[in-house]
Amino acid sequence: MKKCITIAALLAAGTAFVNAADLKSTFTNKQTDSIDLIVAGIDGVTGSVALGDNLTFQTSDDAGGEGSFFSPYINVGDGNTWTATFTYDFGAASLAVKSIALDLGIFNGSGNWQSSSVTRYFDFAATLSNGTDSVTYSEENVNIAGTGSNTHHPLDLSGSELDLSGSNVTLTLTVSRGASNPEEGGCFIGLNSVTLKDASAVPEPSAFGLLAGLGALALVASRRRRK
Repeated sequence: MKKCITIAALLAAGTAFVNAADLKSTFTNKQTDSIDLIVAGIDGVTGSVALGDNLTFQTSDDAGGEGSFFSPYINVGDGNTWTATFTYDFGAASLAVKSIALDLGIFNGSGNWQSSSVTRYFDFAATLSNGTDSVTYSEENVNIAGTGSNTHHPLDLSGSELDLSGSNVTLTLTVSRGASNPEEGGCFIGLNSVTLKDASAVPEPSAFGLLAGLGALALVASRRRRK
């Protein structure tokens, strides 16, 4: 009895956690207007990204020299805005997205990382679409500090859950100047990675309840065997 219940508990745990698979994307060569994404997390998913309006990237020094860093050469700190469109082909795969995590870095006009004494503010808006439904995530006046190195600043833009599948999945990301940014606070900002966070990475309360119930049954069965 105990053995059967233990196996059932393990199966339930497997069901609760097996679908946890965040979809993380990094970048290949950024010298073209359409860039392949290196997508990790779900087998078979592919993607690309294009920078809208201005297809110029920082191509020198720290920011430009790091191959995995998506570095639009647009001075957001001075009031400019850049928009990038990510396109994914999920094929037969699926993902329930609960939030989007951005790994960010800020740099200057020479392409060097901003020092740790530099702080800038940005607004972020991200629209995720599965071709039928869409949801918009936004966060305003986000404080991003420099690092003096290529250590990037993570930002988690949380929002509503959206199920993704098929080949018509897009993520449109817009970055603009925050209200608290200094008037003389020019700054460039780019991405080291974009991660679509899987809603199933944290089990539902019902899954926890099932595991707790099975655990209690196993404990009762164990005590009965000892008597």
